[in-house]
Amino acid sequence: MNSSRAEDLASYSAPAVREGIQGIVSLAYSVDANGHPFHINLVLPLTDSLNSAAADMLQNTTFEVPSNWVANGGPTLRYQYREQYSMLRTGEHVDLDTEADIVITAKGSP
Repeated sequence: MNSSRAEDLASYSAPAVREGIQGIVSLAYSVDANGHPFHINLVLPLTDSLNSAAADMLQNTTFEVPSNWVANGGPTLRYQYREQYSMLRTGEHVDLDTEADIVITAKGSP
């Protein structure tokens, strides 16, 4: 299953940057016959603003599904989406979570 996303839908909210909040948001979801995520559930929360940003990113994703997706039970399957939020200061690098589907970084001081 492939996906396509509009650029920059996920964001590191200004309050989260100011507070230096870092971590993972994890969501569980299914994909309908048209490739749209549904039954999106928060599995691992972080903050309200980052939880919402991750859910918005997923909600605005369209997956390419095969023509036999429904016949093969595709919409009954569950998937997990993980978004990592990390703060970077000049000269630093982020330690990536190997399970993260996307990494959002903020540069500079909070």
